[in-house]
Parts: sequence; structure tokens; C-alpha cells
Amino acid sequence: LKSSGYYEIHVTAAGEPQRELVAQLMTEPGAYGQYTLRLLNQHLAELPTKVE
Repeated sequence: LKSSGYYEIHVTAAGEPQRELVAQLMTEPGAYGQYTLRLLNQHLAELPTKVE
């Protein structure tokens, strides 16, 4: 996988800034992957179960 270019991050202005989270994601190896996996699992848990 190769990726290059300019990326623009879109965030909402609602809520308090999460400065500690951003610092952790930028400084701790693997923190971003763990964070995104946790978010994915939360979203998957909220999906309705398939009924056949």
C-alpha cells in the first residue's frame, strides 16, 4: 500500500477539544490503531443483528 498527497481532516466544532487523546495518538506507537479498532467495535456493537 502506498499513499501520498495532502489530506484534510474534517471535524465538528462541537464539544471540548480532546488534547490528551490527540497527544496520545501522536506519541504512543500503536495508539491510533487501537483507538480506531475500539471505535469500530463500538459501531459494530450498535448495529442491529441480522434476523432471518
